[in-house]
Amino acid sequence: MGAAPVAGQGVSGGSDASEWVADLLKERTWPAHQAAERHGFQRAMLTGEAGLPPYLVQMQQMLLVHRDLEQALHARPTERIGAVYKQYHDRSGLIEADLATLGSAPAAEALPSTRRMLETMSACRISGPDRLLGVLYVLEGSTNGGRYIARAIEKSYGLESRRGTSWLDPHGEEQRPRWKQFRRDISAQEWGQAELEELGVAADATFRFAAELMDDLATAR
Repeated sequence: MGAAPVAGQGVSGGSDASEWVADLLKERTWPAHQAAERHGFQRAMLTGEAGLPPYLVQMQQMLLVHRDLEQALHARPTERIGAVYKQYHDRSGLIEADLATLGSAPAAEALPSTRRMLETMSACRISGPDRLLGVLYVLEGSTNGGRYIARAIEKSYGLESRRGTSWLDPHGEEQRPRWKQFRRDISAQEWGQAELEELGVAADATFRFAAELMDDLATAR
């Protein structure tokens, strides 16, 4: 992998690997995480105030991002990606099915926030594919609250369970162990200090995208 590991941080790949990289990313991205989570339009969507159309547009935009990320990760261009990424992390198929359930086409033009996110991911693919694990950290981490968001969306818009919301809660009862496994797997790799910074930059960009997408949805409403 070429990078000298950060000393004393559980960098070997054994069964006792800690979750230190995930903890570092959580601390690093906390301000951006909070900004996305507490966005006013996010609350309007959850309560039903925003109406269903913005939720459909959100799914269309997320589909563009997930498709692009999955295409990059499927190739497993590095050892780290091969060790961390699992097929069950894919969600584009679920988003497509949810859109079809709600009578919406999957095709959509990228909004400004989505274009910027796709450009960020393209730069990662060219300059350092492992940075994409920072993107995956945020998207996969979103499943922690996804179940509760799904239930709120269903209640607000009168949807049946997992009918139009399966992408928010892709793992069901397996969510917690799979998230735990992701945290362990990403932390079991050897990372240099500069590489950890790059992971953090990619993760921050993903949270920033989530907030900016809310801005775009609010403006387009």
